[in-house]
Amino acid sequence: MDSSHTITPIAFAIICTLYGGYAQAQQTTKQDHKETEQSETEVVVVTGTALTIDRLELEQAPKNNPSLSQVLKHEPRVGINDAQGSMQGGDLKPEEISLSGARPHQTKYTIDGVGVNNSTTFGNSKEHPTALSSGHTSGYFVDTNLIDSVEVLDHNISAEHGGFTGGVVDAQLRKPTEEFVIDYNFRINDSDWNEPQKVGENFQDSYGTPIDGSGEYQPNFQKRMHALHLGGAISDTQKLALNVSHQVSEIPLANSKDVDQTMDNIFITHIWESGAWQTTTDVRYAAHESNHFMNDANSNGAYQQNSESTNSHSGFGATFKVEREFTSGHWQNSLAYDQLNDERKADSDYFVTFMKRVGSSFEFYNEGSYGNLKQSQESYQYKSAFHWDPIQLGPSEHQASIGVELNHQQGKVQRQDDHVVYQHRELVPGNPLISTLTRYEAANYDADAQQYSVFVDDRMQWDRWGVYLGGRVDHMSVFNQTVFSPRFTTSWDFDMVDTNRVTLGANRYYSANLLGWALKAEQKKYQSRSRSCTPNDGNWSNLDPSNLTCASTTTYDGLALNQADIPYSDELSAAWAIDINNFAFNTVYIYRQQRDGITYSTDSASGTATLHNNIKSDDQIISLEVSTIHPYEIAGGYFSSNWKIAYDHRRGHGDLKASYDQGNDLGGGFQDEWVMLDGQLVRYSEMDVSGYQSPVKSSLDLNMYWVDAGLVWNNRINYQQGKKATAYQGMETVEINGQRESVNSLASTELDDLITWDMAVNWTPAQLDDHVIFGLSVTNVLDTQEVVSISGIQLGNNIPNEHYNTGRQVWLNVNVRN
Repeated sequence: MDSSHTITPIAFAIICTLYGGYAQAQQTTKQDHKETEQSETEVVVVTGTALTIDRLELEQAPKNNPSLSQVLKHEPRVGINDAQGSMQGGDLKPEEISLSGARPHQTKYTIDGVGVNNSTTFGNSKEHPTALSSGHTSGYFVDTNLIDSVEVLDHNISAEHGGFTGGVVDAQLRKPTEEFVIDYNFRINDSDWNEPQKVGENFQDSYGTPIDGSGEYQPNFQKRMHALHLGGAISDTQKLALNVSHQVSEIPLANSKDVDQTMDNIFITHIWESGAWQTTTDVRYAAHESNHFMNDANSNGAYQQNSESTNSHSGFGATFKVEREFTSGHWQNSLAYDQLNDERKADSDYFVTFMKRVGSSFEFYNEGSYGNLKQSQESYQYKSAFHWDPIQLGPSEHQASIGVELNHQQGKVQRQDDHVVYQHRELVPGNPLISTLTRYEAANYDADAQQYSVFVDDRMQWDRWGVYLGGRVDHMSVFNQTVFSPRFTTSWDFDMVDTNRVTLGANRYYSANLLGWALKAEQKKYQSRSRSCTPNDGNWSNLDPSNLTCASTTTYDGLALNQADIPYSDELSAAWAIDINNFAFNTVYIYRQQRDGITYSTDSASGTATLHNNIKSDDQIISLEVSTIHPYEIAGGYFSSNWKIAYDHRRGHGDLKASYDQGNDLGGGFQDEWVMLDGQLVRYSEMDVSGYQSPVKSSLDLNMYWVDAGLVWNNRINYQQGKKATAYQGMETVEINGQRESVNSLASTELDDLITWDMAVNWTPAQLDDHVIFGLSVTNVLDTQEVVSISGIQLGNNIPNEHYNTGRQVWLNVNVRN
């Protein structure tokens, strides 16, 4: 894919507003030269239209947290898991992203083209003795104040990219320029400035449950965010950039506890040039920390004894790139190392639920936590690719590439002490019993994975007809399989002067190694489950195995992951891009089949676990984008607009259980063939599900800027059609093909549509020589709050958990730059 981007007129005008006449003179010269150069050498083969958000939009557009998910939140073809997070207004952690109907762990994240996925702790939405809720598919929580652009690839993705069934999110760091640059940004948000967040009835006056942990509802918080970019030339051949940010969120809760969070980013880039050679060294570090405790919903949200813990996620890595220009093409090499760490430091190594009969009623309360746990992932990546310059072969032009990738990952788990989870029952006064006890042994274990890849492609052009033909071969050790991914795109230009192009594509994408499954298989070896236990010495706190006499104890064997096939997706796409007068139209159709998604089940009786390739979905997405090519002069300023809308028709994978988002947990979302939906027996693959995406989603950008006043006013009107959501009702026995079987029973409901308005005003006063920018960003100006997702159990008079969208938030920011 051609990575060059021409500066649009609106971007050029905003640059003038923000950076003054010097930028205007420099950019005009560069733009004229670029347009002349492109008119002579442009190759119009298209391998896909990437969604790109550049530096100007990252700075100017209204948003909440400066995270990749919030930046992409209102893109119609992108799905964001932000329903539950709306209640947790103080959170700094980014939300998961879903592309083309895939589960979120099938999104590939890259920083400057280097894969940084977390393959070990992704998919953990809840704390557990074997799970760390700090996990996320992206290994680095990137502050978007420190990047030049973010690019989303969701269709017609070239053979150079592998290891996903959804798409790619690539963040490009801010690089050093010839001129020395200082850019400092400060942002602040306080819940006192915002409208109160609506929460469902089951969350009212509540701070979570013992299972969910504390901080489920965060009505009070203050966020303070600092970001600094320094960069420039340090010699005739060397340039250096430093990007640093620090974020703090203070989150006091009603029961005199707090669940504060912090976030830090450090990125360093060094570039050295010598003739035809160039080296780039990138060092990256990101860390997130949050404080937690459990509370007892049965005791009016009281603090649960010995339950405090600190969860942290961090990543440290570096990339060394060597590039050389030859007369025939460009050679690129990169060697990368990353270490991702997730850790929980807890007060105790037990979690107990007490159940005691008091008179004619029962008393429930809890104590303890999920114990200390540390999990890490080390990744080594090497990539080498040669990209030939375009060559003419008869009537056709060819631009070929060939490359190899080597990837080694190792995941490690460290549990210093045994951890037990048990139920202590006293249904008959004076006759206690430990009804169930699950023991997680102290252990250190690891698993590794290797992936070897080769990719080849060729971009061909015959006058108006362009063809992209590529292929990728991947061998994945975890699955012990070798697979081939064909990539094909063809385009036809009706008009070689103005844009009028039709593009068709057919592609296959395969998942990465999913190292987390291998670790999950290993951890079963260190787990046992006992029933009906009593202590030999009469001390109910002495849970040593030698002191317990139990009716039964079950241990588990490990699980060989090569029992499963590699998840994959097949794609057909069609697009039409055309310019009419002053408007650019781009229509895209994507049909994506997700196949062989993995779940697993366990059988306590046999002590075995089985992998299933039974998650599948079919997604059809059609989108339209209309944008002004040149801004209009209105009211002494310039006006431009951009409208995007997408329709998403999805069948297949969704949640079948009561817990929120369980379908995306590693061990959840088991997909049966049949389900009882609203009293009707239907195949699950035919069920109407939306996942993170609304059936219809739209955003309309209306932007005004006044160059003389240094004022930019951005408005974004967002619409999303209400999803068809389901709530779990339990299991139901039905007759299928003459056999009695138990299936999941669900009840569906249509959620309300949602319209919101986001607004941002940025002012660069000329009196300060254009060195300071004052900004006000207000998201959801009208404070429209509707239910956007539900979870929980709907039986009789029970009400499912209702999750509302985020209410109005007010942000202030100031930029100081040289």
